[in-house]
Amino acid sequence: PQAAQEAHLFMKHNMTMRSTISYNIVMRAYASCCGASTSYANKAEVVLSEMFREWKKQEADFAAWNSRIKSGDSSETTIREDGGDNNSDEDEKLRPRTITVMPDTISFGTVMNAYAKEGNPKRAEIWLRRAQSSGLLDEESPVVCYNTLISAYAQLGDVDKALALLTELSEREENGQGGPDQVSYNSVLHACAKSRRSDAGILAQSLLDRMRGKVPLSVATFSSAMNCWASVGRADKAEMLLLTLENNWKERQGHVCPNVRVYSVVIKAYAESNHPYKATKAFQLLQRMNRLSSSTTSDTGRKSKPENPYVRPNIITYNSVLNALATTSREGKDDPAQVKKWLFGIYDTLTSSECHLQPDHFTYGTVLKACSSDLLLEDTAMPNFCERVFEDAREAGQVSHGVLFQFRKAAPASAYYDVFAETRFEPTGIPSEWCRNVKMPRKVRRPKQQEFVDGVKTWDHGPGWG
Repeated sequence: PQAAQEAHLFMKHNMTMRSTISYNIVMRAYASCCGASTSYANKAEVVLSEMFREWKKQEADFAAWNSRIKSGDSSETTIREDGGDNNSDEDEKLRPRTITVMPDTISFGTVMNAYAKEGNPKRAEIWLRRAQSSGLLDEESPVVCYNTLISAYAQLGDVDKALALLTELSEREENGQGGPDQVSYNSVLHACAKSRRSDAGILAQSLLDRMRGKVPLSVATFSSAMNCWASVGRADKAEMLLLTLENNWKERQGHVCPNVRVYSVVIKAYAESNHPYKATKAFQLLQRMNRLSSSTTSDTGRKSKPENPYVRPNIITYNSVLNALATTSREGKDDPAQVKKWLFGIYDTLTSSECHLQPDHFTYGTVLKACSSDLLLEDTAMPNFCERVFEDAREAGQVSHGVLFQFRKAAPASAYYDVFAETRFEPTGIPSEWCRNVKMPRKVRRPKQQEFVDGVKTWDHGPGWG
């Protein structure tokens, strides 16, 4: 922030020949400081306002000079002996320089992006309308500005505004101007997934139908559409999109290759749903990923290439499958014996020396959570297995508060207190040796919508906040 302010002051007071680039650099410096908890977008807006005034001033100077030329004031000169004219030096001083400052797409987009980062899409939309009315944007440039605004509303989960802006872009396309692109549609799909509306899946399907034949689909497109179905508890619909993606890839009808991301989205959708066979479905998808990403060996000893190496499961995939096993209940139709077999098999795979993956505290916590589920709680093998899992987590330095909580729920009381009988707790509650490798996810603050009353900024939750 200090560097941005210094650059602003230097440009304002020390530069005699300011340009569009210099203004854009200062605005970008302010925009880079923006976030959900900081407010520098108004500073970038001040720079853009100064840029407008400078542009208008230069235009007025040029208009005055042209008017003077047309009236003949500058032509009334006297010839000197050396062939020059006596008034040329004075005219040169009065003649304005070329127009060096003019707001462009980068200028408007930078201010809009700054307000989008701060969760104030309403202010960003004001500048979009100003940019359109100024006539400074070409036919394709507004698409970038629209995408910034759609993304800002998507972060707040405001589907209605995102759809309205997408409709505006579609109308522009009908008039022969720049229409929505892949980023536009993906941002609206992201808004639908975050909104958790009851019709999110239907909206996502209609957007996919609109995109086909007009805009190329991507992995982000399919994953966002799958998340829309997952948000309404329809993991089966998300899997149908995955099957469509797979079939198109196999038949070479599409250029989008399924990867671990889309598979993980579907597995997570089953884990968070009330599907009666959620554990079975999640494990079957994991098996399919392992089969597609593994190479086979022929009778001659020759290894063949994997069918799709990009679907190799990662630790997030395994954690989602474990969560599906942990959240299945007696009300479902999963076989308890199979769930137990899958739980033990996945854990043995992840903790083996041949596994390339490193279990984290989510892995250990989810396994312990599965041990305390009503489907496996009464199994006689669970107490010893719980103690083994916790011991492995302690040796790996992956004991978080979540792991400790799940261990207390799953293990017998005597085993829980025996573990801590000779342990000296620290102020954090967990010995540092036990949690030395725990990496908690960075807490991302959801953007809030800013309102300005009498020049004072107040904070208010934007659309989509419950």
